[in-house]
Amino acid sequence: RLLDDFRRLAYYKVNLVLLELEDKYDYRCAPEVGVPGAYTFEQLRTLSRHAAALGIEIIPKVQCFAHVDYLLKIPRYRHLREGDHPYQYCPRNDEVFALWRAMATEVMEALAEHRGYFHIGADEADNLGSCPRCTPYSKADSYLFHVDRCLDFLIARGRTPIMWDDMFEYYPDALDKIPRDVIMAHWQYQPDCYRSMSHFGNHKRE
Repeated sequence: RLLDDFRRLAYYKVNLVLLELEDKYDYRCAPEVGVPGAYTFEQLRTLSRHAAALGIEIIPKVQCFAHVDYLLKIPRYRHLREGDHPYQYCPRNDEVFALWRAMATEVMEALAEHRGYFHIGADEADNLGSCPRCTPYSKADSYLFHVDRCLDFLIARGRTPIMWDDMFEYYPDALDKIPRDVIMAHWQYQPDCYRSMSHFGNHKRE
């Protein structure tokens, strides 16, 4: 089905696809995450080559912070939660970064023909500061602590990171600590929602 979808996209001259896999991919590095029938590593390799042959670039997206219910609802990953809700990782648990790094690495290997961009999500981290590891720190500090590690990991591997911009509405001063070559993806929550872009300074914006 995906191969057919990409052929159809190419027909309509689409040349860039953001691919968020979540539990529809059977991670070798994260047992139990993939749902039954999830795509395998070899299937993603086939898709990667297929997309490249069609002139379509794939941007993989692996959420580094929130929107990870698909993973944290599984008992073996429960200890990675921020608080006791499966929505969000604890940013100061070193196992979180190790797991995300392994997942991101595996996806990059599967999509080896697509070496430009990588989306880390990092949006709507609403549960910051709700676990014992994080309460001694400000929410902004904990957010940056984890996001910076993810960004540095990607930049060191020659990728251009992309992340959602919404958290910097709450922590505008934190933006100065984000590398300038990171692309901020703007999310418009509703048509009449005023969200100034002026505070993004020299960062790239999409």
